[in-house]
Formats: sequence, C-alpha cells, structure tokens
Amino acid sequence: MASSNSFNVKLTGKGAHAGQPHQSIDPVMAAVHLVQAWQTILSRNVDPNTAAVLSVTQINAGTTDNIIPDYATLSGTVRTFDPDTLDLIENRMLALTESVAAAFTVDAEFHFNRLYPALINHDRETQIAVKAMLATVGNGRVQADVDRSFTSEDFSFFLQHKPGCYAFLGNGVLRTDCPSDLPTSHQLHSPFYDFNDDIISTGISYWISLVKESLPRQA
Repeated sequence: MASSNSFNVKLTGKGAHAGQPHQSIDPVMAAVHLVQAWQTILSRNVDPNTAAVLSVTQINAGTTDNIIPDYATLSGTVRTFDPDTLDLIENRMLALTESVAAAFTVDAEFHFNRLYPALINHDRETQIAVKAMLATVGNGRVQADVDRSFTSEDFSFFLQHKPGCYAFLGNGVLRTDCPSDLPTSHQLHSPFYDFNDDIISTGISYWISLVKESLPRQA
C-alpha cells in the first residue's frame, strides 16, 4: 500500500466587490492555476514508470457570489511507493506554489505532512500467511498476488521495525447499490458500510492457522 501524505495551502490576496475585480488581488484565480500546475508534476516530472497520485480534494474560498474573497485554501493527498518520488513531488509542489503566488501577487502558506510510510510486506512472513490462509479456506479462495493499492495503512510503521505481512479478509461481494440492508460490502469510507459478521469465524480460524504455521514444530 502507498504512503499517505497530506498538504494544505492558504493563498491570501485582497478582497473586493466582484463588479470591481481590478481592485482585488484574486486568490481564487491563483488557486485555479495552482491546481493545474501541480498536475504537471506527475505528467512531466515523475518518471512514467513510477506510480504516484496527487489529488486536490478541497478548495474553499468566499462567502457569497458578489465578493472576491481575501483568501483561498486548498488541501489534498499525495500517495507514492518510494521516498525519492515523494521528495520530488513535495519539492515541486512547493516551488510551483511559490511561483504561482508570485505571478498572481498573493501570499502563500504551504504545509506538507508525511503521515504513513508505504506498506511493504516481507517475503518470509507473507509465505507463512499464505500457508495459513490455504489451510483455512483452501486453494480456490486465496489470492496470493494482489495489485498495489494507493490506499494507506498505519500498520506500515510496524513493518519498518519488525518483519510481517498485512493481509485482507474478504468481507463479501462489492455492492454499488445503496443503501442496502445486506451484510456485505460497500467501500470502507462509504456511509453504508456494514461489517459482515459471518466472516468472524473465518478470521479466527485464520489466526489459529497462522499461529500453527509460525511456531516451531515440536519433534
């Protein structure tokens, strides 16, 4: 799973009546151009063979339709799998923020927060986990190789200090219709998510199998 990092920027200009824009220093226009500039980092600075995500998820400015506001704020997330790419993205975001702010004569406050590192499973522990899964549910219900995910997980901190394996327990068939009274799956961040209690026994059995696979064999 990818590292999780957040950013927020405040662009401060000068408010004015929307009918007199020449008397303003418009932070909204600066914000629009900054979002577009940031997207060039992935398309023109990051190696195409390297996976990364830069998503602006919030833009906030103004209180009504006839006033250019004093400031605008932007925030979002950056996801990568390696520190060098993360360094590149953070540095380019800062440089572009400063350049766009100068071009539009606004003041900029840029903050970048590194939250969770990338989650990388260890080979030996992954093999043990797969054996435990196979012992629990059989061949047809174990997916040993999965695609990388741009979601993040704080279990990555543990894996930086001790070898281990982060694994998923299936919750049911993904549903796209909502709301639903079925005890199966919506995405974790969906307001309709409902944990499937029927899989608890499978999870317990997996942990028992994992202990058996992990402990030394007695002669």
